[in-house]
Amino acid sequence: MSDMLKKASEILNTSQQAVLNATEATAHLNSVSGKIDDGQGTVGELINDKALYNNLEQTTSTLNDTVTHAEAGVTDSRKTWKP
Repeated sequence: MSDMLKKASEILNTSQQAVLNATEATAHLNSVSGKIDDGQGTVGELINDKALYNNLEQTTSTLNDTVTHAEAGVTDSRKTWKP
């Protein structure tokens, strides 16, 4: 009976620690998501600042166009270049 109570106590202690760890993890996630919602940090700014998002989208589009034109120029120069 004593061994069984000891085992039950160990299981209870382990379970309590698991609940504590889960509670702490949840608090950290709440803190991070709250900061994102408030627009703090890079992720928060990207999510909450539409102008920043639009600027990044435009920059990416321009970069894609530049790469496309560069590839076309390389292809054209290979066609006209004779060793």
